[in-house]
Amino acid sequence: MAETRTAEMQEPRRESALGRVETLTGVSGVSGDHGCWFEAPQSLQLVNLRGDPDDRIYCDRVRDQLHVSLPVSPNTVSREGGTTLCWLGPDWWLVIKPMSGGSVEDGLQRALTGLHASVCDLTGGHEVLRIGGRTARDVLASACTLDLHPTRFPDGCCVQTQLAHTGVVIIPAIQDPEGMVFDIVVRRSFAEYLVSWLTDAAGEDGYTFRRSV
Repeated sequence: MAETRTAEMQEPRRESALGRVETLTGVSGVSGDHGCWFEAPQSLQLVNLRGDPDDRIYCDRVRDQLHVSLPVSPNTVSREGGTTLCWLGPDWWLVIKPMSGGSVEDGLQRALTGLHASVCDLTGGHEVLRIGGRTARDVLASACTLDLHPTRFPDGCCVQTQLAHTGVVIIPAIQDPEGMVFDIVVRRSFAEYLVSWLTDAAGEDGYTFRRSV
């Protein structure tokens, strides 16, 4: 009898770059007024999605599967029910979705069967780093040439860029009473270096690591 896959993703829990830096240095923050905080959200799927945005059937099937429409304007984001879709190119999107509810890759591959499309799971090779707080934007600005002020880079946008000489996707995540919160998608092989760089930049005003969720 063929095995049936469970509806829930059974991915091994991987140690985040924050956890690795904390383990290596024994430091989970720098004292001060904690101008910013770092967090590594867990239990997220990241999927690379390619296809033709002018193909109505393709767009409809993606929307029916993810319950969110594809963003078609450059460097924009669509969100619904915990799912985030980031525009990375004219036929290229990044899907970020909680692990619960089954495999995004498997669901999209079934939904897009017979269409000109590509679906590739990136979860094992990438992770999401979250930074927020009063000085979060200044910390990122020290490693990035883009203007990240909310009047230029508001919620609903995203961008591929270099952060501390590392290729990333930056997404304004939510508005927080203490300031903007940003999600940074980075390759796992560069994540530890990026955390070390950013925490060094944040050290002047202090920072803290929040418990991963």
